[in-house]
Parts: sequence; C-alpha cells; structure tokens
Amino acid sequence: MNDVRDYASKTYYTSAAERALKAYQDTCRNISSKYADSVEISQDGYELQEKGKNLSASSGKDQLGITQGTAPNSYVIHFDNAALAHRAVQRGYITVNGQDIPLSDEVKEKILKTSQEAFDASEKAMMQYIMQHDAIVARQQAEVWENESKRMSRAISVMSKMASGKKVSEEDRKFLAEYDPEMYAMAVSAEMMAERKEKPFAEIHGQSEEQTPSEDYAKELGNLQCEHTEATLEVSFENGNAITGEVGTNTINY
Repeated sequence: MNDVRDYASKTYYTSAAERALKAYQDTCRNISSKYADSVEISQDGYELQEKGKNLSASSGKDQLGITQGTAPNSYVIHFDNAALAHRAVQRGYITVNGQDIPLSDEVKEKILKTSQEAFDASEKAMMQYIMQHDAIVARQQAEVWENESKRMSRAISVMSKMASGKKVSEEDRKFLAEYDPEMYAMAVSAEMMAERKEKPFAEIHGQSEEQTPSEDYAKELGNLQCEHTEATLEVSFENGNAITGEVGTNTINY
C-alpha cells in the first residue's frame, strides 16, 4: 500500500504537467488542421493578377509593392516597411515600370514622416493582437490543466480503491488501464494481495466526464486580425513624363 501511495503521489506531481502539456499540444494540432482556411479566387481576381505581372516598382535592389491606381496610367507604390522607405529616400528615386522617378525634397520628407507613422500604427496593432492572442491561449491552457487534474484525481481514486480491495466498476478499470497501464498493473497487484471482503456494490459518483478543450478557442484565434499599415506614394505618367502625387497610408488586415 505504501508503494501505491508513493507512486500515486510521485505520478501526480511529475506526470500531470507532462500529460497536460501533451494534451494541449494534441488539441492545438487537431484544431489547427480542422480549421485550415482555403481561398477561392474569382475571375476578376485572376485578371488583376495578370495585370499585376506587367507592373514593377523598385528602389535600387529593393522590390516595392505596386498596384493600379484609379486613373489611367496611375499607380500606387507601397513601402511595406520603414526600412524600404528610408532607403528609397536616401537613393532619391524609385523605378516604376522601368522608368526612374526622382523624389523631390518635399516628397522625401512626407515619405519619411508617413512611414514612421505607419510603423508606429503597425507596432500598436501588433501589440494588441499579441495581447488578445495570449489571453485566448491562456484560457485554453487553463482548461487543459483543469481537465487533466480531474483525470489524474480520478485515476488516483480508482487506484486507491482497487488497492484497498474495494469494488470498482468496469468503466473505471478501463479508464485507469488506458490512462496509465503501469498504475493499473500496480493497482491489480495490490488488489490481489488485499483482503477481499464482500460489500454492497456502489458506483462512483460526482466524477465529471472527460472533456477536451472547447473548439471555440480555435474559432476565436481564427477570427483574430492584425493590422499592418504601410506608406504609399501615388505615381502617374502623362505624355511619358512621371508625376509624383499624394503620399498616404494603406492598412492591411491579416
């Protein structure tokens, strides 16, 4: 009996953490595969992709984003991060569809200011995203630990009853055997050695059903969005001459 108690105590303090961690990892793998997203692209989307293949924007060796503008022969240049914007300003020009476009001092100043504002906005959005994400994960982990604690308590209770010679339901025997074969083997050995006394059979009550973390957590994580803000520059061509327009921002949700 002492061996049983020692094993149960040792198992509770050393294996519960490992079991909870494994359960959490298995749950994450299952829900991430179940909620994998797929995206269908419309015909209009394919046409835009084809048009985009003929567009190019760069600054030295840096590749910049480019999209079609609202007016004919107009484009929007995207500086995905502040580093790209700074290097373009240092070079003093950008290249759009193979044509070099010089940047005036006024445009340079606006690009630098706007790219910094975009960077600050993106950093703030990222921090908010991380806080929301971590809060959801923390709740999920807490649920995993709570469920594992209940399972461990049930296993120890069943093991103790078997070791003391009390009758145990087949359901509980099966649970213990699946939960920890070594614990079950020790319990059976102790059961055989214990003095057997016939007592009225009683089912074990008050034990909660086994649960897995709610899949709502996966939906919550999947619904989370983070905003990325970038600086943009409008460029148009008239009679072969390049004209720089407004400097602005573009926000992307992902």
